[in-house]
Amino acid sequence: MSGWDWLHAGLEVATYTQARKARQNVESLQAAMQTATAIAEREAAHKALIEAMRNFIFDIHRDIQRAEENITEFPQQVFIVARSLDWRLKDSGLSPEVFPEFADKDYVHNTQKKVNAVISESRSQLMDEQIEQSETAVKYLTELPMLNEAIKAKSSLEQIQATEAEWNGLKGGNSGAGTKKSLGILGLIGTPCLCLGLSSTSASNSSGLAILLLLIFIGSLVLLITSSVKTPRFSELKVQRENWRKNLLSAEVWKQVMNKFGGDLPSEQFQKLLDERISYLNPMLGNEFQKFLTEG
Repeated sequence: MSGWDWLHAGLEVATYTQARKARQNVESLQAAMQTATAIAEREAAHKALIEAMRNFIFDIHRDIQRAEENITEFPQQVFIVARSLDWRLKDSGLSPEVFPEFADKDYVHNTQKKVNAVISESRSQLMDEQIEQSETAVKYLTELPMLNEAIKAKSSLEQIQATEAEWNGLKGGNSGAGTKKSLGILGLIGTPCLCLGLSSTSASNSSGLAILLLLIFIGSLVLLITSSVKTPRFSELKVQRENWRKNLLSAEVWKQVMNKFGGDLPSEQFQKLLDERISYLNPMLGNEFQKFLTEG
């Protein structure tokens, strides 16, 4: 849907995400001890919060103005954008009290009023069925980021579980390499010591012992070399599993996912929920709307 830059701008969530994360960072530091370092960290986090919130409210103000300019031609899309902006305002924790300066407080207050006015005006131009469709669209828009996170996390967990047996086998072989290495070093160190003892033996026994010592030395060398060689699959799987673990969500966040979507679903089911929402939203928002929901 060409010419819908105003709509795409209204769906873009980068500054909202930054503001939300800044607020969470401040909250996480509230319980820190009253040390000089902790106080400095809280002050820095609070400054970052104010800056993130200022950027966020500026984007909201700009986007609601651009949406309002299209209210006559696209009332349903304007309603969806305005309701989405209103949801982000509330979810981010943004309020006039966040800012120390009166000008910023007033800017937030006026922006909130403008959002509410655009919601009311665009809603008045819609039929009941369109309003119901739009409210569902707003709900789905708020769920898409969490669904994407859930798919990535659950798929990674499934990969970890699927490779568990293989990983344990490779890891077991690698732990055995430590024993080989120890025996190899012991053999290399012990061989010269045995050679010193060999010098005091009779000639009839020395040749046999010399062969034995040579075999011990060669065997120790082989053990040392083979213990230092890791299979390519071990290194490859180690990196893969580390990367998969980075995609996992905290227990608290995963509990939120389960509560919202009805349980600990497999990744295929989360993907199905995502596809259903995208299919629902495409006719109203255009096929490109998803790329503007990428978190910054």
